[in-house]
Amino acid sequence: MLVGLTGGIGSGKTTIARALEQRGYPVYYTDREAKRIIRENPMVRSGIESLFGSEVFEGERYHTELVARQVFSHPELLERLNRIVHPAVGFDLRHWAKRQEGWCFTESAILFESGLQEVCDYVVTIVADEETRLQRALARDYQDTAQANIDKVRARIRAQMSDEELRQRADYVLENPDGAKPEQLAEQLIRHLRERYS
Repeated sequence: MLVGLTGGIGSGKTTIARALEQRGYPVYYTDREAKRIIRENPMVRSGIESLFGSEVFEGERYHTELVARQVFSHPELLERLNRIVHPAVGFDLRHWAKRQEGWCFTESAILFESGLQEVCDYVVTIVADEETRLQRALARDYQDTAQANIDKVRARIRAQMSDEELRQRADYVLENPDGAKPEQLAEQLIRHLRERYS
């Protein structure tokens, strides 16, 4: 059974996914696997080269910064890129999940936007208040709490699907307040799944 974990920046989904992994549950990290697929899948690579030019690849290296610069000023390119990458990730995730036994998990910030919820049997949204998310993202991604960095994180929060919509679309909502221990939240989630599917 495949459980999708999603949530906005700083919600703690990756930390909880790691806690589940430490408990022995397989986890498919979509960001990491998407990068592998972009490097290794010839059809995906060819599609990206046709969009952005062959210079976005240098051997096995994928120059995400070159792609990011282009999609920033041309949003339609991002849509076309997503139409190449997301189905390939969904295909890979499906086959990965079939090889697992018992519960397995996938972690994705854009689970709904990418259509990956269709691959999942159950979807969990992880939420935290905005100030907690802001502090977590600053601690993870930036060396200081300069206003420019705060503004960047706030902009990323605004650009993502709102917690309200994520709550509505999920099968279960896991609250991750400031100071919560990921191991305890992982245990809470497993307990919920056992109760639901026992």
